[in-house]
Formats: sequence, structure tokens, C-alpha cells
Amino acid sequence: MSNHRAIKAVTELLQLRLQKGVEGVGSTTVTVLSPDKAAAAMSTSIVNLFLYQVTVDGHWRNEPFPGAHTRPGERPRPPLPLVLRYLVTPFIKEGNDLQAHEVLGAAMRRLHDYPEFTGRELADGASYADVARQVESVKISPIAISTDEISKLWSAFQTQYRISVGYEARIVLIESERGVPAAPPVLTRGRDDRGPVVEGSPAPPFPLLTAADIADNDVLAGEPFVLRGLNLTAGPATLRLTHPVVPKVVELSGSRISVTPTELRAEFPNDPELGGGLWSAAVHLATPEGERVTNSVPLPVGAGITAGVPNTVTREQGVATIPVSTELSVHPGQRAFLLVGSHTVTAEPITAATRSLVFKMAEANPGTYLTRLRVDGVDSRIIIKRPGEPPVFDDSQKVVIV
Repeated sequence: MSNHRAIKAVTELLQLRLQKGVEGVGSTTVTVLSPDKAAAAMSTSIVNLFLYQVTVDGHWRNEPFPGAHTRPGERPRPPLPLVLRYLVTPFIKEGNDLQAHEVLGAAMRRLHDYPEFTGRELADGASYADVARQVESVKISPIAISTDEISKLWSAFQTQYRISVGYEARIVLIESERGVPAAPPVLTRGRDDRGPVVEGSPAPPFPLLTAADIADNDVLAGEPFVLRGLNLTAGPATLRLTHPVVPKVVELSGSRISVTPTELRAEFPNDPELGGGLWSAAVHLATPEGERVTNSVPLPVGAGITAGVPNTVTREQGVATIPVSTELSVHPGQRAFLLVGSHTVTAEPITAATRSLVFKMAEANPGTYLTRLRVDGVDSRIIIKRPGEPPVFDDSQKVVIV
């Protein structure tokens, strides 16, 4: 891999290659000077090679050290990958542009015919820089320089403009001086030096909840529910129920829950301060290694209608006002709707936790409508399921508008 003298080595090799190209064009020599000094120092005719920019290659800077002799687990530092950009300019003492064009053509032809430095050329011409040891060969290619950029370059040189062409040398890798972190070899790998033993199992080794198993589409206050999971008896369990809007957190433990390795049974508290909607259920286990918490699973909780349905409502100027009372409170920030037939009616603004909601249905038509309450996506129950019979709608969950 190249050392810090790689830039100098590539420049010298490029100078020698250009010199070969212009040997038959008068007594032209190739110099490596800044353009202002080259203009002042020319004797008859020269071709000046000037390194005007060095950039870092974005791809190679993230690549590991190529060709490094390292052991598994050791990661060498990436090399410093450089792109060298040169300006090739002919200078003629008497300012003869035709001769300058001839010299420039000879120089460009040489770089066109020999567009890279082979390992042999790198080894013979620049052995002190170890450029020949790098994995990538150094390729020479012309680059386009815009009129604006060339104008800025020559303004910075503070000398009169001369016809020039740009080339880049890519890629020059400079090895890092920092060593590769290398840990000592492992003496033994487990019992009897057998290495790690892997036993496949579809079941995870940690506590996990898979789903909430409820009798209906939701659970009401005071109703039982079951959480299915795995490894739920790793330690004393506490069921924690949280809601994004309801400030009160429910924690059930001890005799209030029943736990087996694959399920947890509990009842949702009959507490009016709690709210309907989607709750999150997680199990906290006190293990000898510390507290372990399962993932959360959604638990749909119905607000429960206690009054207002069934009901007969009289319209006033085409608006039917339907009051509904709930078993659990509805909190500010929750979205409550009354689904009257196929119509969705939004509750009047909720400014505080309440169990009394008001719905105003505009342009209500007379009729009997199957009605359900929806709080945060959880609907009240309107289906009756009896063993051995097909499900039917609950006729009591209707509103009559007159």
C-alpha cells in the first residue's frame, strides 16, 4: 500500500510520461511548477504539469483496507483514497500558439495511449512510495473544466491565460499509520472447547404477548378477558393497562389476575373514571435478573351504553337530538360518534371527562335506526350470538326518529 509519498510519486511518473510524449517536438521539456512561475521560467518551449486539486474519493473512504492480512473479526482502518487533478499547459517563449498546439497535442496523445500506470511502472519509477503495492492501478483520464472554473483558476494564478487541459489520476490509496486492533486468540470456546451450542426452537426465550382473546369485539367494564402469550410465569406478574388519553393507569396483580405460562386472565375494572377505546396491555415480571416487560397488545374496551338507546326522538326543525349515557367516561381528546343506521353523527364538544354525550343529527328522516356508539374506533355491541343459532341484530339497540 502507498505511503505518504504517493502524491509525489504519481506526479513524477506523470511528468516522465509527458516527457516521453513531447520528445520529438523541438526541445520541449516538462516542468512541475505553478503556472505563474512556469511562464516566467520558460526558455524555449515547455509543458507544465500543475497539481491544482486533491479530493477524497467518497466510495473508497468507506471501504475496508484492501488486501490486508487480517484475521476474522479484525477490521483494518480504510486507506486514504485520493483523486489528483492536474492542469497540463504548454508555454512557448515567443508566444507562438501554433507550436503550443502541437506540443499540447503530443502530450495528450501520450496520455491517451497510456492511460494508466501498471504495477511494473509504479515499482520501477516510484519504489520509494510503494504505489505498486496498492490493489487498484492508477488511471489517468481527461476531465472537462468549465469556462467559469478555468477563468477562476487562471485568476488565482495571477498570470496570463494559456490553453490548458485537465487530467485526473484515480485512485491513489495512502495506507493509515494506525495499527489494526487485534484481540488475543480465544483459549477455549465454552465447555470442552465445543463452541456455542445452538438449539432451534420456534418459541422465544423471553416473555411475550401474542394477542388479546375476548368473547366479543370488545370487553366491557367488569367483563373477563384473556391475554395469550409465552413465558408469562418467569416471575410475579403485574398487568399494566394504559390509554393514550385517559390519565389513570390500571395495574392488576396478585389475586386479581390468573397467570399460566401461556395466558393471563383478568377482569377490566368497573371504574367509571376509565374510558373506552383502545387500551394497551403489557405484563411486568419481577425476575431474579430484574424486571422484564412484555410487548404491548391492544385491548379494545367498549364505553357501554346505559341510557339513550332504545329511545324515541322528536325532530325540531329537522334536527334530531339524541342524548346517550355511557358506563365508562369519555375524555377530552377522544373521538365519539353515534352511528345511526348508515349515518355518522359526531358528539357535541367534550371539554371534560363525562358519561353523558349529546348527538345532533341534522336533516334526520323519520324512521327506526339500528344505533351504536363508537369511541376511538371501538363500537358498542349490536349483535346477539346464541349457541347453535346464527347471529342476529339486537332490536333493543335502536332509535326511533319521529
